[in-house]
Amino acid sequence: MRLKVLLILTLIIGIILILIHSSCSSTQSNVKLGPDFKFSDKQIITTYVVPSGNIEKDETYIRVLHLDFQARGYKVIDANEILKINFEKITATNHRQIADSLQSKNYLPSSDIYIIVSAVWDSAFVLTFYSEDRYVYWKKYQFAGMNVPTLNSRVSIYDRSMRDPIKSYTASDTTYLLSENDNSDSYYREYPWMVIAKQLSRELEDIPICSIVDNKKATNLYKVSFWVDKSYRDEFPDTWMDRLKLRTLYANDILRSQLDIELSQLEFVEWNSNFDRDLKNSLEKLYQSTTSNPGSLQIGITLDHELKRNWTDKSKLGIAYLLSNDAAITAQPSFPSIGQYWNPIEESITLVHEIAHILGAIHVPDNNSIMYPNAGTLSYEFDEVNKKIIGATKKNFLKQSTKERLIPYSEELLKVKDYPSDNSNPIIQATSSVIQLIDQRSKIIYDNPDKTFSNMFRLIPDSALVFAVVGYLKFKDNNNKSAINSFIRSIEINPDFAEAHYYLSLVFRKDGNDEQADLYKNLAKPYSKLWIIDRY
Repeated sequence: MRLKVLLILTLIIGIILILIHSSCSSTQSNVKLGPDFKFSDKQIITTYVVPSGNIEKDETYIRVLHLDFQARGYKVIDANEILKINFEKITATNHRQIADSLQSKNYLPSSDIYIIVSAVWDSAFVLTFYSEDRYVYWKKYQFAGMNVPTLNSRVSIYDRSMRDPIKSYTASDTTYLLSENDNSDSYYREYPWMVIAKQLSRELEDIPICSIVDNKKATNLYKVSFWVDKSYRDEFPDTWMDRLKLRTLYANDILRSQLDIELSQLEFVEWNSNFDRDLKNSLEKLYQSTTSNPGSLQIGITLDHELKRNWTDKSKLGIAYLLSNDAAITAQPSFPSIGQYWNPIEESITLVHEIAHILGAIHVPDNNSIMYPNAGTLSYEFDEVNKKIIGATKKNFLKQSTKERLIPYSEELLKVKDYPSDNSNPIIQATSSVIQLIDQRSKIIYDNPDKTFSNMFRLIPDSALVFAVVGYLKFKDNNNKSAINSFIRSIEINPDFAEAHYYLSLVFRKDGNDEQADLYKNLAKPYSKLWIIDRY
């Protein structure tokens, strides 16, 4: 499949970008990294991005910059975050003065290298269509296009013992528009993080891999078995095993530093799932194939060729069963302009996301969290809620059955329900999915409600949650009457259970009782805008 990069900028916009680039360059000349400077002998790097007024894009720049250096093996300190925690701001705009200010802060950890970034986001008009018709006395012009973000960066890198920068540069980049082929009317716009990534990949290509190896092992070691589908092996016949080892290396950087977890004792199994563009089917086949190997995580690796035809359709990259041992992911496409360097990072983030689901992590509406359900933000930090959930399940995880895992998990979810946040955290759907998984191999759900409740009470230490889970399962099974009765029982036990109120409103709406639906919807205000849970 051939991609056509549509970057027909007008002459005026081109001149403006050149002028912007020149004005940035005038403040500081570019400095190349000297061949004698032993950058690889450094280990700790502090970064600071001068606030641009666009908080979201500043945070994106910080994430991409950190991932770039972490992938090279360096430890990175976020000065922006530490300054925020200490209620301090840096007023200087000169990069040398900013570096001096950072070095003077006693609460900032000592660092070998300081990286200061000034980033300015603007926009440019990109033509996607142009035609010119000539007549006897006049011409007719037609054109179409769209505004896309542009990024102008000034970056200075300082060694803590030197006054002058060891490397500095200015760079200007424009968001690319891509189409499937010459005749396509559909255009795919790069995400902002991709504009930053391609700029860093180009400008930092002389930064070496860190030579200092951290051999410290995590406390929680998980054996991993990769079940590698024929579709994946055929696409990468000579490199598929090395690709997965590299992605595991990057994934461990995230898991080890944030969760004290490490993927170890890798095993590779050649597998044929007859992948048919449905990860759910692949995961089900994997789940049925691995019942005899409870001592490791099983990760199915497939390749969905359809994703190559839509470069922004990344919503179905992976799937996992909560508190099981199983997940499935697909190799994911990367926009060609950022190069193959970033594809392993993207796929390692997907791998971590799905392993976190195995450990019980839930989706959250925070786009700064790695558990944010939509692609495009390049988030790799865990939110506090999911750190607590995984903290409750990770110990002895591979030595326990799903039933045994559910008890500490549900106890932590009950605490999660009451954590302060902009939106309450949904726990009914997560608990229900685990119950259904257990039921597949060890029958606990029966037509007899008393028997079902008795089985669930042994696994979930909260009767309000038990009734809510039964109500949810009945709701999904279109048994509205039983669902209503169960949710009402849950609310009678815990009148403040807002999520139960929310689902009860859905059942009444589904049953045609709008008056009761509106009543319970008003009692579930924390969930009225929570788009990551079920809608009817």
